[in-house]
Amino acid sequence: MTEDTGPLEDEVHELFAGAGSIVRMSHDDDGFVVDLCRSDGTVVWPSFARGVDELQALLAAEQRYLVEEVGEGSVPGATYADKAAERLRQWRGSSK
Repeated sequence: MTEDTGPLEDEVHELFAGAGSIVRMSHDDDGFVVDLCRSDGTVVWPSFARGVDELQALLAAEQRYLVEEVGEGSVPGATYADKAAERLRQWRGSSK
């Protein structure tokens, strides 16, 4: 069975939309890259986060944004990749 992470992804997109931002995802040889953009698509922070897959990159962007821009709300972890993994683990636990 494939896990539906759509609701989690929606939460992250809503966080950025609330700040007037959107994320743009691309792929390179090392994985997935998130650029932080204005609502008109103008890139304001290239390579804001990375991940081995789209979900990890998106969650790493969320966690970085919470740490650096909001100053609260991030989950525990030594790196943004660790935080992304913990965020997914917590979400899985709460969605059951």
